[in-house]
Amino acid sequence: MSLRGRTLLIVSVLMLATLGAVQLAGRLLVYPSFLALEQDQAQRNAERVIGVIDRELALFATTCEDWAYWDDTYQFATDLNTDYQRSSLIQTNQISLKINLLAFYDRSGKRLWARAVDFDSKKSFPLDEFSADQLPADFPLLAREDVPTVRAGLLNTTHGPMLAISAPILRSDRRGPRHGTLIMGRFLDARAIRRIAQQTFLNVELKPVAGTAGVILPPNLTGLHVPHTDFRLANTGQFVRADATLADLTGRALLDLIVNTPREVSSRGREALRVSMLSIALAGLGITAILLWLLNRSVLVPVSRLTRVVRRIGAGDDDHARLRLKRNDEIGELGNEFDRMLDRIADARRRLLSESYRSGANEMAGGVINDLREALGPLRERLEQPLRLLDRSQTASQQPLFHELNDPAISRHRQSEITQILQDQSQENAILIAEARSELRAIRKALEKLQDIVAEYSRFIASSSASEAIAIDGLIQQAQRKMTPMSRAALEIEVDSSVERAPPVLAAREILLQVINVLIEQAAKSRIADAQPRRQLRITASTELTQGRSMVHLRFDDNRAALDSEEIAGLFKRDDHPGDASHGLDLAWAENAILAMGGRLYAEASRPYDGLVLHLLLVRAKNVEL
Repeated sequence: MSLRGRTLLIVSVLMLATLGAVQLAGRLLVYPSFLALEQDQAQRNAERVIGVIDRELALFATTCEDWAYWDDTYQFATDLNTDYQRSSLIQTNQISLKINLLAFYDRSGKRLWARAVDFDSKKSFPLDEFSADQLPADFPLLAREDVPTVRAGLLNTTHGPMLAISAPILRSDRRGPRHGTLIMGRFLDARAIRRIAQQTFLNVELKPVAGTAGVILPPNLTGLHVPHTDFRLANTGQFVRADATLADLTGRALLDLIVNTPREVSSRGREALRVSMLSIALAGLGITAILLWLLNRSVLVPVSRLTRVVRRIGAGDDDHARLRLKRNDEIGELGNEFDRMLDRIADARRRLLSESYRSGANEMAGGVINDLREALGPLRERLEQPLRLLDRSQTASQQPLFHELNDPAISRHRQSEITQILQDQSQENAILIAEARSELRAIRKALEKLQDIVAEYSRFIASSSASEAIAIDGLIQQAQRKMTPMSRAALEIEVDSSVERAPPVLAAREILLQVINVLIEQAAKSRIADAQPRRQLRITASTELTQGRSMVHLRFDDNRAALDSEEIAGLFKRDDHPGDASHGLDLAWAENAILAMGGRLYAEASRPYDGLVLHLLLVRAKNVEL
């Protein structure tokens, strides 16, 4: 994965991790607090409803006290006078005061007067619980004290639950003795529930308790509040439901109060979390974009440029290419250090190539000296032969005969004798001179051979070690022409057509020529050493990409006896393989020379011949036409 991809991945993972952490914190910490607030709100709303009922009960108790602690009412309970009935107990007054039940009882619980009114029809109706002439002695609403005492609570009737209030009938100064009990009631019907819902702005329901009602709370008749159980809270979709059971005057379960609070807090909490998450996500995207832009500008683009330049340098083998980054940060320091490293590598390569060239020259000098020594020894002996032949010539003894022949007094017989002698000596000298001439021609050929050896060495010494574009097929042909007769007899070379199609390589010409000579000669000499039939050598070429560099790959496959890994490694050891006797070069020198030119030379078992293959990898010359 690229550095840009990794950076994007890391930033994305960090952003997702941050969003996940925020989401987790929202779900585990923030949102539960909204739920807790919602539960508290539902609890308070339910308590508000109970408070409204209690407040209505308290206001109703005030009305009851006003009627019960009144001298006219006290007198009516005594004599049931009609004036009180005509002035105070008219039905319109009862309806205006929102009193469904108005009843007067004496001290023993005997009914003095009672009336139940329906507000809708504005008619009175019988209420079974208060229709009897006598209330039970244990009826909870009956007053039992002569002091102001209000009893209040819920009462279940045949017409529905009712808010019932009772007070002892006392004088206006609230003194007794009591003359009975005044009971007022107001139905807790749908109208009352709607009124409570409008006052609290809540969804309120009152339902009869399901099943048999049992005692759930101790009776508390003197308190102006409706006894109820603790609220039970539950989430029901769009509402938080708070329900409690209301008890009547005796503590028995009477009604189930249900208060539904809209889940606005949690919905607003969810919306707030959603908006916050969206805001964080947008902020994260913005921060990510800015971070990526800064990283891309400050790090990734310079690193990409560094990579491209390094790849171009590696692929083109350009010793002069440099980054030259003008930056004052770590990347600039890296680029400058890389440029310095390239300078050191280029200098090391030049020195290695120069040392290889020098080593090759020294090795060749040793070979030339050895060749001169071997050739000059027989040459001295061969020079003695024409000298001996010339010494045997009788040119010196012929001079007196010529003088004698020029003497006028010589006789004819002597003249014929001297002429015959000179003719015999001339023929013998001609034969000796011919033999001497033949020996001198052989000496001249030997000298020409020595001259070729010296000329080759001189050409190698005079050649430049600088790299240039070279056609590999021409170089192999030149190396074949330089083979010795013994090598030609021992080796059959097959040059594949791929060599001719191979692109030019970048190398030092004379050094590469000597390397190819070494590769060919070592194949021929291995055959001579093993005394095998004539060896076959096949040379092929191909192009390949090695570590981002375009290379020309030459294979030298021969069919020698199979070698193990140690023997293959020993090919490049100078001690085991002294090398080319005629040039003083070997595979160890060739390996160093190729390495100095940016290539590679190695050996392995050959697949085609089950023998040995030498791999020669050379840098391909770019954009060169030969």
